Amino acid sequence: MFNKSIYADCSATTKPRPEVIEAMMKILKDDFGNPSSLHRFGRAAKNHLNEARENISSAISANEEQIIFTSGGTESDNLVIFGVSRLIKELSDKEKHIITTKIEHSAIKEPLEYLEKNGWKVSWLNVDNEGFINLDELKRTITAKTLLVSIIHANNEIGTIQNLKKISEVCKEKNVLFHTDAVQSFCKIPIDVKELGADFMSMSSHKIYGPKGVGALYVKDLQNLKPILIGGSQEAKLRPGTENISGVVGFGVAAKLLQKEMSDNAKHLRELQILLMERLLKTNNVILTGVGLDKVQENIPNERYFYRIPGHVSLCVKDVEGESLVLQMDLKGIAVSSGSACKEKNKNALIKPSHVLEAINIPQEYIKGSLRITLGRENTKEDIDFITQALEATVQNLNKGKEKIPI
Repeated sequence: MFNKSIYADCSATTKPRPEVIEAMMKILKDDFGNPSSLHRFGRAAKNHLNEARENISSAISANEEQIIFTSGGTESDNLVIFGVSRLIKELSDKEKHIITTKIEHSAIKEPLEYLEKNGWKVSWLNVDNEGFINLDELKRTITAKTLLVSIIHANNEIGTIQNLKKISEVCKEKNVLFHTDAVQSFCKIPIDVKELGADFMSMSSHKIYGPKGVGALYVKDLQNLKPILIGGSQEAKLRPGTENISGVVGFGVAAKLLQKEMSDNAKHLRELQILLMERLLKTNNVILTGVGLDKVQENIPNERYFYRIPGHVSLCVKDVEGESLVLQMDLKGIAVSSGSACKEKNKNALIKPSHVLEAINIPQEYIKGSLRITLGRENTKEDIDFITQALEATVQNLNKGKEKIPI
């Protein structure tokens, strides 16, 4: 019965497209020069760098000079957090206060926890059971001392998409800088930074069928950010060091292709998403997490705003460990993940539940049984049938205690 191989972990990473690999190989074999060099090899590399910057900027309706290439989403997030914090000496009317949410990716959560331990005040906004912030709470939390608001666009674990436009309007009214981690939403749903009004936006390549190890940061005004690395003039001096030209080119090609296909991909992935959610709602001892089926269905005719990432489905299974689910699904030929539900341990070596699932109040008997199924452009309805059958069998057998985790 279970003899297929299905990849359904696209929020973790995606397979680079053939067009991306081909473009990168040309750089590695032929146009390998340093873009800072004046000779023809350097000029060729510089042209590729400029083209990639244009591809990324056009995907979010930004200007080319507002795109800074980095090593990925984590570096982009860190550059904002620590780069903005370095402004504090120059801003006499601001003090050390940053606002974020309780469901941020660790690339935001951990840097802010570091600042918190070193004298900064960090306010952690609550979210409701679907993962949405309360705008009134945001308004109340912003003070004259607030320097930055950083709120994830699409949550990596539960797929919930915040209304950035409304959040940005609050920040602009209060004259506060606004950053969003858009790693999971970039090129999956429409993003227009001019319309949304964000000051900073983090992006990543390997989530959109590009290579790993490369990302970008949109910076509306370069004066609002200080570098955290010193030693070169590349990337407007905000990210010094010779650019990863092959990776950047691959990133640009991936963004250009996916941007053209966005509407069709979103429609395809929402159809699969709805089908999978409908099936899972009928499975014993399983609850869905994040935005519910009703809102996902409501999004079908809407091409401009989404409540949940297309193709993203998250769930929890009663009295089961997430790792057990992942391993047993893998034995059946299906690659999924448990999100961040069980990756940390406390000093007593007990499994620590996901901070995201705790924030949305998942019941204790379900919270450790987290599973994330994230579909991509190559998945089919037949895959949904197979995934559903495999998951039902896995849940049934784990509840009976018949399946053992391989060692």
